[in-house]
Amino acid sequence: MKLLLLLLSFSLAAQPAAAATVDALSTCTAKVFSEIGRTHKWSGKPPAGCPEGLAVTKHEDGALVTFWTVTRSGDGWVQTSFSAAESYQELAHPTDLSAANKDVLARGRRLSRCLQTQGTTHVPDECRMRGSKETLASEESGVKDVSQITLNDTGRYCAVEYVVGDTIATPSEPADIDTGDALPPGIQIKILLGGSPATSGTSTGTGTTK
Repeated sequence: MKLLLLLLSFSLAAQPAAAATVDALSTCTAKVFSEIGRTHKWSGKPPAGCPEGLAVTKHEDGALVTFWTVTRSGDGWVQTSFSAAESYQELAHPTDLSAANKDVLARGRRLSRCLQTQGTTHVPDECRMRGSKETLASEESGVKDVSQITLNDTGRYCAVEYVVGDTIATPSEPADIDTGDALPPGIQIKILLGGSPATSGTSTGTGTTK
């Protein structure tokens, strides 16, 4: 019980810094989408000033970018991650890409506010939070307190994962990374646009690699 209370106080103390981190990670995420849209590939390197924790996964209708950081303090650590998705349609057109990146940044700011209010009585209605606690034995003995935060709407997928723990092992990658196929650095993304204005009114995007 004492350990759990220490983790809780550590989590609450670290939340303001983590919320600021979410804003920075959303900016880095938009930069990666800009790179993919401009070059139709991912260099495999984080943009200047962004953390090394970065993964890009490809999906049927677009790409998911995840950035994360790990901060250690005493016997504990905090892992903060931000994930966002953009469609191939958005990546194919500069105007759509610019609008999508603005949306990513705006949703990042809203999620940052959600994280700031976690554990208080002032959580905005738009915040959807799911928490779990893991008590581990063997080589990874310790406790991990996991919070996954999304927005309670039908808009673009963006999510924050906030994990506080005292395990000896280095924290694992965020869960979102397991939801798609990794996009290897330097692989060209061939974005094909199809659809008929007569039937759909808009064109749709699909992505393939070669």
